[in-house]
Amino acid sequence: MPDVVLVKWADAHDGGVHGWTSLDDYVDDGECIITTVGFLIPSDQPGGKKDHVSIWQTIAGDDVIHPFHIPVGMVRNLTVLCVIDTD
Repeated sequence: MPDVVLVKWADAHDGGVHGWTSLDDYVDDGECIITTVGFLIPSDQPGGKKDHVSIWQTIAGDDVIHPFHIPVGMVRNLTVLCVIDTD
């Protein structure tokens, strides 16, 4: 069983600007940090994706549902919440 992890990552975002804006008036409000929790699948295993942190929401035996692949360059922090012991 894969480990349960919490991933903090920077998402693409629009900066809150709606409609036409002068570039001189635009203020960058920084990164939009997202928090995601799920089962971590290594990139070299089935269900993983190269150069991504691959998280799956639900696992039942060998079946999985709701994948989420976060590009490695967008990851700001990854914390293991629970190591699942299958012994």
